[in-house]
Amino acid sequence: IMYYIIIFIIMYYIIIFIIMYYIIIFIIMYYIIIFIIMYYIIIFIIMYYIIIFIIMYYIIIFIIMYYIIIFIIMYYIIIFIIMYYIIIFIIMYYIIIFIIMYYIVIFIIMYAQ
Repeated sequence: IMYYIIIFIIMYYIIIFIIMYYIIIFIIMYYIIIFIIMYYIIIFIIMYYIIIFIIMYYIIIFIIMYYIIIFIIMYYIIIFIIMYYIIIFIIMYYIIIFIIMYYIVIFIIMYAQ
């Protein structure tokens, strides 16, 4: 009877040990799976922010290029206007000189007569 009781107790502890072993393995697997899931979620979030950053970067570059082009166009328009007024001024200057010379010549002819 003692022999069977001892065998029973040994079997009981062996079964408890096996159950504990599988419970521990289950818990370890559970945390490993959670860790892997968290890892992929974190990688996803990081990729998401990197993509958003890249998109923002290209949008900012586009806006900067847009304003630079507008600035260059404005610059050439202003230069064109300035050149236009300089040419008009030069033409007016030569017309005035021509008129003055014309009246001087007429005055000299009138005086000579």
